[in-house]
Amino acid sequence: MIRYADMRDFAALKEHDKHISESELKNILSAKRVLVLYQGDTFIGWLRFGLFWDNIPFMNMLYILDAYRGQGNGTKLVSFAVNKE
Repeated sequence: MIRYADMRDFAALKEHDKHISESELKNILSAKRVLVLYQGDTFIGWLRFGLFWDNIPFMNMLYILDAYRGQGNGTKLVSFAVNKE
């Protein structure tokens, strides 16, 4: 399942994404700029994006947990991000 991240995902994202502060993570969650990927109830990765010129989405980070790499999960997240609109 892929969906926009929210505060339910904060702990998992905070644990794995060491490249962003807690306060900025909360800001981008409220702005719906993170997609998360789950297999059942298992968190397996995320795609974080920003806005270029305040309106063009660009990917800041794509991360899949080690055990779930090489299975097309990154492709699923990117495809969802590109085709969601």
